Amino acid sequence: MLKSRRDKVGSDPASGSKKFVLNLSEYALTDHEESVLRKGLNFSIVNPHFNLDMACAVESVITKLPHISGMEFRWKVRSMLQKSKSPTSNISKEELKAVKSLRLNKDIRILPADKGNCTVVLDEIKYRDKINTLLKSGVYEPLAKDPTASVERRVQQILAQYKTVLPAEVKRKLTPYHSKPPHLYGLPKIHKPGIPLRPIVSSIGSPCYALAAFLQKILSPLAGRSGSFVKNSGHFIELLKSVNLRRHDMLASFDVVSLFTNVPVDEALQVIRSRLSNDNTLAERSVLKVEAIMELLDVCLRTTYFQGDDGFYQQKDGMAMGSSLSPVVSNIYMEHFEQLAIDSAQDKPSLWLRYVDDTFVIWPHGAEGIQNFLTHLNSLRPAIQFTMEIESEGTIPFLDVLVMKKGTALTTKVHRKPTHTGRYLNFNSNHPPHVKRGIVHSLHDRATTICQDRQDRVLEVKSLKRDLQLSGYSQGFIDSVIRSKGGSRQKKKEEKPLGTVYIPYVKGISEKFKRIGNQYNIRTVFKTKHTLRSSLVRTKPKRDPQHTAQCVYSIPCQCGRSYIGETGRPLAVRIREHKHNLKQGLLEKSRLAQHAYEEGHRVSWDEARILEIESNSRYRKYKESAHMACSSNPISQPSLDISPIWIPLINEEVNKPKNIIS
Repeated sequence: MLKSRRDKVGSDPASGSKKFVLNLSEYALTDHEESVLRKGLNFSIVNPHFNLDMACAVESVITKLPHISGMEFRWKVRSMLQKSKSPTSNISKEELKAVKSLRLNKDIRILPADKGNCTVVLDEIKYRDKINTLLKSGVYEPLAKDPTASVERRVQQILAQYKTVLPAEVKRKLTPYHSKPPHLYGLPKIHKPGIPLRPIVSSIGSPCYALAAFLQKILSPLAGRSGSFVKNSGHFIELLKSVNLRRHDMLASFDVVSLFTNVPVDEALQVIRSRLSNDNTLAERSVLKVEAIMELLDVCLRTTYFQGDDGFYQQKDGMAMGSSLSPVVSNIYMEHFEQLAIDSAQDKPSLWLRYVDDTFVIWPHGAEGIQNFLTHLNSLRPAIQFTMEIESEGTIPFLDVLVMKKGTALTTKVHRKPTHTGRYLNFNSNHPPHVKRGIVHSLHDRATTICQDRQDRVLEVKSLKRDLQLSGYSQGFIDSVIRSKGGSRQKKKEEKPLGTVYIPYVKGISEKFKRIGNQYNIRTVFKTKHTLRSSLVRTKPKRDPQHTAQCVYSIPCQCGRSYIGETGRPLAVRIREHKHNLKQGLLEKSRLAQHAYEEGHRVSWDEARILEIESNSRYRKYKESAHMACSSNPISQPSLDISPIWIPLINEEVNKPKNIIS
C-alpha cells in the first residue's frame, strides 16, 4: 500500500531519537525497514562466510615465513577456525528480510543526505527528475558518444613518452586499460528548499583515476604555504588565540560558490607551473620534470566528462567533481586568488583565514566597507563568486566552530548545523572495537579542543554522550574510553612485519587470527564489508554483469563440466579471448578452447557467471584455486594451489549460495 509521507528532520516520536531517516517518497516504510535504515548506511552486517577469505590471507603470506613456521601458522589458523562458533547475527531475521525488500524495491532511491548523516528515501522518478534538472542547469553539455577509449589512448600515449623516466612498475600502475567512464549521481540537500541534489562524479576506475592520485602527491606540498592556510578546526582555534579585537571590528565569513566547477583551469595551470618551476624540493618526490608533470596534469584537469543515466556529458568549465586533484588544485589557485584580491583591495581585512573555499574574516572598516569588499572580490574573476555572512549578536560559525566575541578576544565552542542528526556509527555494527573507541575519542577531543569555556565543554560532553547513546553506545563504554585518554601506554618499538594480511572483521575470531599472526610477525588488517550502503545505495549506472572486473568466474560446457578462471579485466574481455582462441585454434592459450575443440563440445558462453569479486590479485588466484578444488572435475587448472587442509572448512561456503545481503 502506498501513501504519502513527508517527514522533517527533527525528533522521531517512534524511537525517542533524533530523526535519522527522512522519507520523502510515496512509499510507506515498514517498521522493520525503518529500523534498518535508522542504523545508518555505514552499518555492517555480520557475514557468516569468512573462512575462504581467511584461508586466502594465510596462503598469501606463507611463503614469506620459514617453511616450518609457515606450516605452523597455517595449522594454527585452520584449527582456530574449525573450533570457532559461527558469529551471532547483529540484526534480526525480519530486518535481514527488510534489507532484501529495500534492495529489490526499484521504485525508491536510498541515499545519504549531503550533510548531517541522515538517510533519505526518494521516489525513483523524482530522483531522476532532479538529476535531469542538474544536467540542464547549463553547467554541462551532452556528448555524442562515450569518450573513454579516446581519453584512455591519450593517457597511454603521454605515459609512453616517459617510459625511460618512470619506473616500469609505476608506469604500469598509471597506464589505464579497460577503463570505466566516470559516472554522475546526486546527494539530497535536505537543508535547501525543494531538496535539490549536490552533483557528485565518481571517477573510480576511469582513465585518469590512477594518474590523478599520482599527481596529487606531487602537488600537495605546493599548497598550504600561505599565512591564511587553515589545516583543520584545531589549527583555526590556535590561530585565533593571538587575535586582539578593536571596538569596531566585525566578524564575517566568505564562501566561494561551487569552487571546483568554477576554478579557471588555464589560470590554475599557469600558477602551478610557476610554483613547480620554483620548487627546490620537486626532485625529491618526482623523477618527472616540470613539463612532463604539466602535460599529465593538463589531460587530467581537462577530462571532465561523465556518464549519466541517459548518455554522456561534459562539464563546460572548472574541474571534475570527484577527482582527487580538485581539492589540491583549488587550494593552490585560491592562495593565488586571495593574494591578488587582498593586494588590490582599497580596504583590507585585518585577518583572513581560509579553509579551501570557506574564509573567516575580521573586518575593521564598517558595514559599508565590507559590502564594497564583497563587490571587489566578485569583480576579479567572473567564475569565482563569493557569498558573505556577517556576525549575529557577536557570533559567527566557521567549519564546526562557533566563534564568539569576548571583550577584545575571541572564544569558541562546537557549532552544529541545522542538518546535524547526532547519528554516529551504530555500536552494533560489525566494526572492530578500536573503530568505535576512536569515534568516542575524536568527539571528546573535539569538545575539549573547541570549547574554550569550561561550562561549554561540560555541556558539549553531555550532548555527545546523549548522541552516542542514541547510536547504541553504553554510558559505561563511553566513560571508560574517555577515562583511558589519560593513561597512554608507551608503545613498544615493533620490528618490521614479514608480511601483511587483510581479513574480514568477525568479532572474536579476527582477534584470534591477529594473535596467531603476531606470533610469526605477520601484520593483520581488518576489513569491514557488507554495509547497508553497499546493499541499498544505487549510484552506479546499470552495466552488464559481464563488464565486472577483478573476479573469479565459471563458464559451463554442455558436458556438465565447467571452466573456472580469474581475471583482473572485465569478464567480457576474457570471454572474448576464450572465443578467439577457440576460433583460431590457439589451444595452448586456453584450456577451455582446448577442451571444446578436442571433445567437440559446445560452450555455454551466455551462462558464464561470477563466483567471487576480489580486488587483491593474489587472493583472487587462491579463490580461483579454492573453487576448482571444491568443484566436480573442472576443466581448468589453478595458477596457484591452495592447501588441501582448507577444503573441509571452505567446501560448504564455496558451493552453498551465500545468505548475506551484498
